[in-house]
Amino acid sequence: MSGKHTTQEEVAESTAFPTPNAARLRQATNASAAMLQDVRRPDQLYGLPASQGLIRLLTMAGRLPYSLGAASLTTWELEVLQCTFGNDECLLLPLVDLDTASSELTIIVTHSLLGKLSLYPATETLSWKDTSSDVVIGGFSLRPAQLEAVTEKCLEEQTLEDAERGTLDQLLLNFEAEGVLEQKVMQVADWVEHVESVYIYIDRHIFSRSDVSNTLLRGNGILAAAGRLESPGTSFCGGCPRAVSNRPLSSAGRV
Repeated sequence: MSGKHTTQEEVAESTAFPTPNAARLRQATNASAAMLQDVRRPDQLYGLPASQGLIRLLTMAGRLPYSLGAASLTTWELEVLQCTFGNDECLLLPLVDLDTASSELTIIVTHSLLGKLSLYPATETLSWKDTSSDVVIGGFSLRPAQLEAVTEKCLEEQTLEDAERGTLDQLLLNFEAEGVLEQKVMQVADWVEHVESVYIYIDRHIFSRSDVSNTLLRGNGILAAAGRLESPGTSFCGGCPRAVSNRPLSSAGRV
């Protein structure tokens, strides 16, 4: 028997993943990090027209089709992006101080570990500062008239979404009054368990059940989704960011 002492860190590293899976995982992680570093090169983002930097982040520097990247944006984000096209005076700038960003810029840009571009109104600091897994890339400014135009273009879809939300609110309230709300939630959980893939997008958060992810049913997944439905200030995919009132287990986004 060898007298070599194995440290706790060495044991953890050797048992964390079966070999050669650990090597493949490290290789994939390193490749992903290198790709993101290339996509976020400062010389290709800052001091240039915002449209160039945003398209670079959206398409992972040309690795993804523009149409695929654009499909991942909310209506509000897409309208903001289009405001930068042909507007060479609108520059993407780095954030020197997050606390003063809202007084210097109107739009904040973040980029996730998976390469997802997100845009936020700079005034909604709780939204973009709470993206712990995302990198705050910087920001840019649109004129007040442009921001008003963006809001107007989102009104139709916001109206449709509000109507859908109201219908669902009433359905859930009826279930609660009849004492069958928990039963209905468990029924949905059973349906989710027996289909191939389900994705629910609520307030820029994705809850899923698929071959590679299960954040709906695993642990408190379904409860986490329900809890987010109850949170005040939640807005949903397909519309412009806005505040909504706190409602009991309601205001579900599109599924």
